[in-house]
Order: sequence, then C-alpha cells, then structure tokens
Amino acid sequence: MTTAEPTIAEVIRPPDVWRGPVPADEAWTRPYWEALRRHELSIQRCAGCGAWRHPPVVACPSCGSDDLSFRPASGRGEIYSVTVCHREFGLRFGVPWIAAYVTLDEGVRVATNLVGCRVGDVAIGLPVSVVYQDYDDIGLTLAFFEPTEPAG
Repeated sequence: MTTAEPTIAEVIRPPDVWRGPVPADEAWTRPYWEALRRHELSIQRCAGCGAWRHPPVVACPSCGSDDLSFRPASGRGEIYSVTVCHREFGLRFGVPWIAAYVTLDEGVRVATNLVGCRVGDVAIGLPVSVVYQDYDDIGLTLAFFEPTEPAG
C-alpha cells in the first residue's frame, strides 16, 4: 500500500513502494549500492587528486585517474539548492515532493530527495543527514536526506 499524496502542510516521507527507476548493475557503481543496503553512505574518492565523486565515475574528470575507491562518508551536510516539485515527472512520487542538492561535510554535492520535513521547513543552508529506505521486494535501498531536527 502506498501513502496518500502529502499536502503542503504534511511531513513528507519516502515512498512506501518504489516504482521509480532501478539502478543498472555496473561494476563501478556496485560498491555504492551495496553500502546503501548496509545503511552506509559510501562515496567515491580519487587517489590521484583526492577529489570526492558522486555519482560514481569510471575515471576522475579532474585528473583522469582510474584509481578510484569508495570511502565512508559522514552522511551529514547542508542543503545547497532545493526545489519543491508539484508535478510527478514519471517517478510516481506523491506530490509535492522536494528535490535538493546537498553538500556533504566531505565537500561533494549529491542529488537527493528531502523527507522528514514540510515543504515550508526547507531552506538553503539547512543541516541535513542521510536516512535509508529499504525496498526489499526489489532488493534496493535508497538514501534520502532529512533535516537533522525533523519536523513534527
């Protein structure tokens, strides 16, 4: 059963059932998805220049090195950019939903959805932390972010 579409005044939660795209099984992204299944955030880091990379890449776009490995990330950061979406866009999310870029403490930005807050609660610079949602029926765990002090 899926949750009803939230109103602007309600706290947004991750979807109960995932009907969106499922990641392809690629060698260079597998460690990221495996870490999520363990409820760990693991981000790719280049040994050549030290840059953090997300989403995962085969070679570092900064220095060209293919010496990339996954490192544990704090899962903490702040909202860099945010938008409230009032259209579904084929992802089958209840509307409204909140899309954001989060700058992790490690310096890398990740695209995500915000949960655990109301539409009016979000702002650039708001501290957030990762939360995990398991979709066992399809063997997928997704990372969402919520304010460090959840609404409601």
